[in-house]
Amino acid sequence: MGKQKGHERHGAQCIVLMGVMGSGKSSIARMLSKILQYRVVDNDAELASRLGMSTSAFSAAHGIDALHQEERSMFFAVCSDVEDKIVCAPGSSAEWLTPDNFPLGALGVWLDVPPDVAWERIHRGSQARPQALLQEEEVFQTESMQRRPLYESCARIILHGEFAVPDIPAALIGALVRE
Repeated sequence: MGKQKGHERHGAQCIVLMGVMGSGKSSIARMLSKILQYRVVDNDAELASRLGMSTSAFSAAHGIDALHQEERSMFFAVCSDVEDKIVCAPGSSAEWLTPDNFPLGALGVWLDVPPDVAWERIHRGSQARPQALLQEEEVFQTESMQRRPLYESCARIILHGEFAVPDIPAALIGALVRE
């Protein structure tokens, strides 16, 4: 299920969960936080607090590019804090995150979920999503496949497959112990 990649960064106080919208980042972060006693930084909730409105409302008022700029700014600010945390990287990180600017000391974990599974989770879930991101399924699947190389290049731990979300914390804890 998991694969580790050797990078030179060690001793992560910050675990960055990466994956497409619907990959389970928020759910897994909440479960892991109970085990590790880390603070969860969910990008959408943090941004809503910072912006004074939901990401959906901000995107509608200011455009998707403005939302992505806010996501980027907040992501790097949060990752630079000196506390133990789990950060759910925004989906837009595929547009600007690279191995060269990945936060030093952070542990990248890619939740590699098949695009059709993520799509189904998005549309059955109750979480509000920016309307601009709720494109056609074919577009979503194409973009998901295009993001794979970036996620893989930034991740030290990769969890593959159509996993059940409750099983992930145990698999991830096992991978962290082996780190």
